[in-house]
Amino acid sequence: MESDQASRSLMWAHDPWGLTRSLAVSDAEVVEVVGVDDLDGLKATRFLLVGRLLMTKDYHKDSLVGTLKRIWHTHEEFSSVTLEDSKCLLFSFKSDLDRNWVMRGSPWTFDKALLLLSATDGSIHPYAISLDLQNF
Repeated sequence: MESDQASRSLMWAHDPWGLTRSLAVSDAEVVEVVGVDDLDGLKATRFLLVGRLLMTKDYHKDSLVGTLKRIWHTHEEFSSVTLEDSKCLLFSFKSDLDRNWVMRGSPWTFDKALLLLSATDGSIHPYAISLDLQNF
């Protein structure tokens, strides 16, 4: 009982307005995360976007992908791979419809940082794709 009250007091100290109370991860929000070793498999069977997050500070990849899943509203699940530069990601969609939906909805932001996106078919290495400009 005392530890429960202590944890509530600690939460109140960090979030006095209760803004984080509704933030919870459910089983319905599972996101497929694949390793760099699976990159060739993704290229062969999926519709791809290369993304670069324009932010200087570190970020939590699971938070980014979870947020994108909620705001992109894709019909099917998508996967993501963090590339060598931790700010660059490869997003793999199961349909061209979902990939085009995301591109049409851009620009996207995460934690006040712009997410630059470019479609690719996987024939070009992700680092060869210029991610310096984003059309609005």
